[in-house]
Amino acid sequence: MGRNEKEKKKKMNGKGMKAIPMLVMLTLMLSVGVSSALASTDFTLDWSGYGTVIGTFNSGDDAIAHMTATGNTFGNLYVKDFDNGGVAPYDVDDTSANMDSHITSGGGSLEFLYTRTDTCEAFYGLPGQVSNSFVASSGTGTLDFCAGSNYAYLQSYTYAATDNINFQATGENFIVQHSLTSSLPANFGALQVVSTGSGGSASVVHSYDLSGYTGDSFTFGAGTGGCVWGTHISATGSGIATVWGHGDDYLKDGTYGQTSEWTMPLGGTFQSQWTYDSGLTVNDYGFFGS
Repeated sequence: MGRNEKEKKKKMNGKGMKAIPMLVMLTLMLSVGVSSALASTDFTLDWSGYGTVIGTFNSGDDAIAHMTATGNTFGNLYVKDFDNGGVAPYDVDDTSANMDSHITSGGGSLEFLYTRTDTCEAFYGLPGQVSNSFVASSGTGTLDFCAGSNYAYLQSYTYAATDNINFQATGENFIVQHSLTSSLPANFGALQVVSTGSGGSASVVHSYDLSGYTGDSFTFGAGTGGCVWGTHISATGSGIATVWGHGDDYLKDGTYGQTSEWTMPLGGTFQSQWTYDSGLTVNDYGFFGS
C-alpha cells in the first residue's frame, strides 16, 4: 500500500468517548510530503462525544490546518493537499481545509486554525498568513468554516457553510471570535461577540477573507471573491460585539455594494464596538488593509 493510500485511510471516530467518564485527549498529527506522482492527499477526521480532540495536518511545508474541540462536541475536519506544486519559484501546493463542527447541550469549545507557511516570495511576498476561528459556549454552538492557500495567497470563506452561517452560539455564556492576520502580524482584521451572562445567542456570517498577492495586504470579510451576501452579525440577549483591525499603510471600509464610508489613506487602526442590552444586528462590517 502506497503512502498516499495509507494517509487517506487514517480516520478517527471518537463516538466511543461517550462511555468514558473522564476527559479524554486524542491527538493526531500528519506530515504530508509532496508526491513525485503529483497525486493529491486528503485526510478526514470525524469525532463525537465528550472529551478533547486535537487534529493537525501538515501539507508538506506549504500550510498547516489545525483543530481543537473540547467538551460536548461532534464534527468533521477535511483537509486536502493537491500535491500540484510546479517548478520553482511556484513550487507550492494548493491546500484546502473545511471544519464543520458543533457544540451540543452541556457546552464546549471549537477552534479552527489555518496557517500558510510557503509562498512564491519573488512575486507575492512573505508567507505567514493566519485564519483563526473560535467558538465556546455553556450551551450549544457551531463552527463551520473553510480555508485554503496556494503560491500566491491565503483565503478563508463561507461557501460550504449551512445557510452561509459560519459561527453560532446559544447559552448563558458564550464567545465567538474570528481573525485574519497578514504576513505582517501588525496588519489584521478581527471580530468578537461575547455574552454578558444573561443568556442569548449570536450568529455570524463571514463571507470572505484574503491575504497575500501583494505582501502584507488583506481583505477581512469584505464581501468579495464572488460572495453576494456580505457579512452579518445577529445576536439576542445582552453582550458586546467588536470589530477591529490595523493597517500600517492603508485601511478602508469594505461595505459590500456601497460607497466606502471611511478611508485611512496612510493607515491606522479601526474599531467599532456595540454593547447591547436586548439584541443586535450589524451588516457589512468588512474592511481592507495593508
